[in-house]
Amino acid sequence: MFDGTSIDTQALEGSLQRAHQHSATIRELLAKQIAFTESGRLPRAAFFNSLCLHELDYEAAAGFSGEKHALLRQVVTEQKAATQSWSDCSMVTTIMYNIVVSSNSNHRLNLKRRSFAALSPKIDGLATKKTPSSSDRKIFRIARATPCDENTPREKELQEQLFTALRKMAGIRKKRQIFAKVYDFACCVCAGIHPKAQSFLLSRWDNLKQKENYGANLKIKLKLTPRSWLPYAQQPIIKPHPN
Repeated sequence: MFDGTSIDTQALEGSLQRAHQHSATIRELLAKQIAFTESGRLPRAAFFNSLCLHELDYEAAAGFSGEKHALLRQVVTEQKAATQSWSDCSMVTTIMYNIVVSSNSNHRLNLKRRSFAALSPKIDGLATKKTPSSSDRKIFRIARATPCDENTPREKELQEQLFTALRKMAGIRKKRQIFAKVYDFACCVCAGIHPKAQSFLLSRWDNLKQKENYGANLKIKLKLTPRSWLPYAQQPIIKPHPN
């Protein structure tokens, strides 16, 4: 499912073992090779499934165990060490966390996807490890795709879907900048998605917003003045009442 990105299952297992030596089940985490490393592609639907913007039904009653904290800490550490535009983006952290969870084949660990709403406060208060050295094994091996100036239909669809998802979310600031960062990360994990200049992505957000606002204004006009848009022959005939 991934293009240019894979997860080192042994590195993940080792990281969690060091944090929780008492848990024998952690040693079995992701023991099998992850499915998406075999196909090398992440479909757009899987990407947005990992984005997980809205709170899930089970999250209110679900706890967040030590192994989950260890996994989240490792993900954030590697995210920051990547020194990319998305390295400080909590939404990207959510995607990375859920990608690993979705790859888990050991159901005894009971790892479940978490929403951005649930992970965000944990990410903000997380004390991450120091930047890993070049000799440390990492969970993620990320390679950026080749830049491409052309905005392909596949890229346009992802941009439009991401724009719509972010616009519907309340309580999030700087959505325009987040849009650019999340798209930039998508270039690292989604097949057929290529890097764009930040100026292009910010302009793309503005264009999509303008298009959305124009459509909304047009609907309002149609609703307020329905008769003026009907052909003359179809407009109702109003006869005067006799005195």
